[in-house]
Amino acid sequence: MDNRTRSQTIRRWLLALLQLVLAVAALWFAVWQISGYTRSLDLHLISEQWPLLVVVGVLYSGFYIALAVHWQFITRLLEPNVSKYQWLALFAAQPYKYLPSSFFTFTFRAKYAKQLGLGFKKSSVAQLIENFSMLASAAILAVCSWFILEEKWLLAGAAFVGGIGTFILTFDVAVKIKIKIHISVRARLIMLGVVSVAWLIAGAAFFFAALILGDALQPINAIGSNAAAVGGGILAVFAPGGIGVREFIYGLFGVSAVVIIAWRLITAVVDLVVGPVAWLAIRFVQNK
Repeated sequence: MDNRTRSQTIRRWLLALLQLVLAVAALWFAVWQISGYTRSLDLHLISEQWPLLVVVGVLYSGFYIALAVHWQFITRLLEPNVSKYQWLALFAAQPYKYLPSSFFTFTFRAKYAKQLGLGFKKSSVAQLIENFSMLASAAILAVCSWFILEEKWLLAGAAFVGGIGTFILTFDVAVKIKIKIHISVRARLIMLGVVSVAWLIAGAAFFFAALILGDALQPINAIGSNAAAVGGGILAVFAPGGIGVREFIYGLFGVSAVVIIAWRLITAVVDLVVGPVAWLAIRFVQNK
């Protein structure tokens, strides 16, 4: 073995070790959060409401499925021949959100996307598009929900129309597309529509989670507060899982602390399930 081959082998082993350390760290942080949440909740009360808990789990899984469709659609716009399993990259990167920077989520999404045939440059652009689409939709739903709760229907309608128009008109500037590809207005509306459906599903899951704990949270409040809180968490790039920021925004919408804690527990458990399953699925797809 010559020096160049030896150096490449050592580099591969070091990268593999680093990935293992970061994966273990992400899982540890998530488990640490979960253990803290369980100490703050009456788990006996939650266990008595297990049918609703199943509904919450199914709905939140539906939220991730909608986001996976959103990611697959974006990547196919950038690379028409992208793998039909590209959506696995979204699931696989979820546990890394518990590390203290969104840089890790961004990097590992790109890593898994590359393993599934999408280059780093295109996957980076796809993530910019994804984040802009998610944030725009979250902002539209949050503002409209706020106005509806205040019974200001005209302002809610104006915010809805204005938000969609702003998204379409500012799309190219906001995501700073460096790949020479035109994304049509129709494609932009599809992206916004798919991710809006995802927020609605997540809002429904949040509503039922509140119902389990006896919180009379209005459905429109559940949708708006969850979209605003998660969107704010995305912008908080150095907060693991948006911790602190999400809780503050939920509080602005009048959500009780016990519901916030329970919701954190549910979402963290789902992240810990979908991440490792997706890791294994990617390895299986690569070896086919």
